[in-house]
Amino acid sequence: MSKKKNANGMGTIKHRSDGRWEAQYSVGTDAKTGKAIRRSVYGKTQGETRMKLLTALNEASTDELAIAASFTLEEWLRIWLDEYCGSIKFGTLVTYKASVENHIIPHLGAMQLHKLTNMQIQRMYNSIDLSPKTVKNVHGVLHKALLQAKICGYIKQNPSDGVVLPRIEKTEVKPLNSREIAMFMDFFKGSEYEAPMLFAVFTGLRVSELIGLDWSCIDFDRGLIRVYRQLLRVKEKGVPVRYEFSSTKNSKARIVPAAPFVLELLRSVKEKQNENEA
Repeated sequence: MSKKKNANGMGTIKHRSDGRWEAQYSVGTDAKTGKAIRRSVYGKTQGETRMKLLTALNEASTDELAIAASFTLEEWLRIWLDEYCGSIKFGTLVTYKASVENHIIPHLGAMQLHKLTNMQIQRMYNSIDLSPKTVKNVHGVLHKALLQAKICGYIKQNPSDGVVLPRIEKTEVKPLNSREIAMFMDFFKGSEYEAPMLFAVFTGLRVSELIGLDWSCIDFDRGLIRVYRQLLRVKEKGVPVRYEFSSTKNSKARIVPAAPFVLELLRSVKEKQNENEA
């Protein structure tokens, strides 16, 4: 049995034992299984089969890719998270998964990917009871996932293009004044929470960043604090809640100067820890 590959590598033509010629070609990858989607055309001669192959390849981008995209939005979102989000930082992936599991899948997960419309997405954004900023974040995740589906050829257009998001009203940040700080300090004075609460107020660190600190981050001699990681609470469907360290929000370590009394506070905490370990 003779076999001949096309010069462009798009198909393989072989002479079958029944006398016919067969050309096999690929129309993409099945996102559910990861396997190539193979099709065949047949002819009485090698030339006839080659012409049928060229015709089939030209038509494959429409009919065959529609078949390849028959999976649901939920199936595609899970594939996208597993296969296309491996390079993003852990904390960002956690927020992506939260948007997918908590908001997108409950509303649109059962829809077939290639049938999803702009109006359906718009109605989801209009109906979910979330802050405008959270809606914007959810949209960012869905838009990225659908853009990748378009790049892969599973959909012709990104149906999330052109949706109208709620307006984000910027709220003025009002830091505690001197009187409120004094009341805050007095409230926690003498309690087990005094040190961490005062440390939080006078460094401005996020709670997740505070928990991510260890003693190697504190430079007592220079009065500096190195912030390079945070502790994240990871909650996924069907999996027990877990906590994992990740880089900071912008993935860059930063140095925070500490007031003398904050350093003294830290020294006292460290001394107590040393005494308890002795």
